[in-house]
Amino acid sequence: MIITKDEFLEWKDSDVTVEFFNLCLKKREEFKENLISDLYENEEFVKGKAAVLRELLDMKYEDMMEELYEQRVGYSPERLESTD
Repeated sequence: MIITKDEFLEWKDSDVTVEFFNLCLKKREEFKENLISDLYENEEFVKGKAAVLRELLDMKYEDMMEELYEQRVGYSPERLESTD
């Protein structure tokens, strides 16, 4: 599937995506607060969940395209050209 940068930005700015990302951000903050309060038995698992949320929240078009390329071809290109 080919996704253009404009399509990615449109998706990222949609009301549904913005609300989803806000929920992810709140959940990540909840994880952090509960880690500080020592409320988890398996802290490493929770840290991993928080890291995944951070990666999702920070995702950029170029990151996504590199990941898709790597999945299809089996390796990551040395450099992706930006469409900015």
